[in-house]
Amino acid sequence: MNIDDVLEQWTDVFCEYSYNNERYAQLCLHLVLGQIYKNRFIIKGSQRIDGRINIAAFWDASGGKSAPYGFVRDMLMSAGKDVRDLDDFTDAALIGTWRQAEDADEEDEAEGGLILEPGIMQLADVIHFDEASTLFMETQHTKKAINFLEKALNPIGSAHNLISKKLASGPAIEFHSDLSLYLTTYIPENIGQEFLNKGLMQRTLVLPKRLNFAQRVDNLRTDVDKLGRQTVTPEQYEAVRSTIVTLHRQEVLRQNEEYYDLDWDPTREFVKNRAVRLLMMTEKLDAGVQSVATSLIARYTNFMYVIAMHSACIGGRRIVTKSDVEYAYEFIRTIMEHVLPWLEMDSGITRKDAKNEKLRNQLRKISQKLESSEDGYVLKSKLWETAENELKISQPTLYRQTKDADWMSETTKGRRKYVLIE
Repeated sequence: MNIDDVLEQWTDVFCEYSYNNERYAQLCLHLVLGQIYKNRFIIKGSQRIDGRINIAAFWDASGGKSAPYGFVRDMLMSAGKDVRDLDDFTDAALIGTWRQAEDADEEDEAEGGLILEPGIMQLADVIHFDEASTLFMETQHTKKAINFLEKALNPIGSAHNLISKKLASGPAIEFHSDLSLYLTTYIPENIGQEFLNKGLMQRTLVLPKRLNFAQRVDNLRTDVDKLGRQTVTPEQYEAVRSTIVTLHRQEVLRQNEEYYDLDWDPTREFVKNRAVRLLMMTEKLDAGVQSVATSLIARYTNFMYVIAMHSACIGGRRIVTKSDVEYAYEFIRTIMEHVLPWLEMDSGITRKDAKNEKLRNQLRKISQKLESSEDGYVLKSKLWETAENELKISQPTLYRQTKDADWMSETTKGRRKYVLIE
């Protein structure tokens, strides 16, 4: 079995619930795989990274973010996972509470006459929250909830993962959490600033999405095409379930037989290269967001390691291969391409467009070699012709990439167009 085949099978069914959302399908698959492999750790010096992946889909309304939840929940439950919806932020609901024993049987199990009623964070393997924007509303309960959830997402079994709460009566409730988060919501106002300021979002792989008109039209047409047709057969659905169950059973057997660490030595230099490439994505960011974005990269690099581990585990390999790392890198890079512009836009921070700046410098250098007027203008057609030959970019593409550029001035002289690259 390999990750590409598992992903293809999963995506074919997932996208019948959430149209044209292949990247979201991949995100949800690794939520499930993260629960299957959560007790497998990546050793990184004195640190341990567990196999969980926490996800968030922050989209416009009617984008398909909630539609696949039933499918994902069913697959998690097939792997023996407890999935619960979060709808109460009180300490009792999250952490638990003590109550008086009510009969002789409970008295035997009671601690000082008290019975523990565990909260959702002790009971659930996956917590789903469909209106996650509520978490960003500043209330006494949400502040506590975020603090508890941040601890829950720290490496399983670590000191930072220990959740402890002293209640008004009874002993303190303490436990280590191994839950994963599955958050969905519309894009709340100022959510980018929340992302920059809250550790919860940095512990989560976030897929932001704003639908344009063309995408809405495409989704609507797809929806109409499915009228009166059953596009997911029971055989397809059960085939996905069978794959998830098989992966879960294989992991249980491996853990019963032996525990082993992954071997990263054959791909260590390749991993370094891909990690640096992720960091370079923040190079052109405005200074106001760059420091936070680089710390975000540290988290997302860890996610890359975990996803590479998922790929290796599916293949039954102890040695992490280049294909495992490349698969994980491409996935995380794509997520970062969604997240970074969205962060800056919603945080009121402008990003420098590296690609645009590169084209500007290239065109300026070419224009300096051409015959120009006293004020520096060159014939536009000649500039486009030369640039097409030297840069291997078609003239229509050059037009599209420069039509709104504020660094190119255009004028007409004797019915001929001239441009100045500033």
